Amino acid sequence: MGFQRFARTFALVICVLLAVSAARSARAGTIQIEFDLSASVVSILGGILTIPPDGSIPASSATVTIQGSSIANPQAGAAALSNLDLAATVNGTVGGVVTLTGGFTGTQVGVANGALTGGLANLVIGTLTLDLTGLINCTPAGTCALLGTFPITIMSITPITGVGSIGVGGLGTFGNGTLNAILSVTIGGNSAVINLVGQEVGRTFTPTVPEPTTFALFGLGMLGLAGMGWRRNRR
Repeated sequence: MGFQRFARTFALVICVLLAVSAARSARAGTIQIEFDLSASVVSILGGILTIPPDGSIPASSATVTIQGSSIANPQAGAAALSNLDLAATVNGTVGGVVTLTGGFTGTQVGVANGALTGGLANLVIGTLTLDLTGLINCTPAGTCALLGTFPITIMSITPITGVGSIGVGGLGTFGNGTLNAILSVTIGGNSAVINLVGQEVGRTFTPTVPEPTTFALFGLGMLGLAGMGWRRNRR
């Protein structure tokens, strides 16, 4: 009798574990968070101009995809940065002598895959690629020659390697997500630094469609529980 009781208890535990494991797997999914990056700052021409105030960033956005069990329950694991779009206008003076005008845009090419760390505070990615286009003019021409060759035509596919850690925060609260990253790039042959500053403007949750094995585990667990109950009632 002792062995039979142990066997029944063991079988009950296994059935419950199977059902619970399958249920948890069925609740998993991905969270897509949209960020407004219009508060970002760009330093161009080796730091000669900083936008803003030497211009503006009228539009910039990006999407971060992370793992989660619900829309406000993110989890560490595989993550990605995508749909990064940046637009900047240039309108500034250097030494009160020359005036720089124009603008450029940067559009992400592909998806930058990575991982969200255990503390949910850092998104670690490898290479981020931007398609940069634009034009920067300078007047008066004679004085501008001291700064370089103008106009500067910006047209390049720029891989930003070693991006490393992108700071994120507030991911556990709907509407409270933040993002901060510093990207060192080359714009028009000149060094530049893009400081992405983002605030969440929306998010969606997409449940993962359970695999057939998940349904099988859940079914086995529930079938086992039902079978044990039926056998007990017969007695």
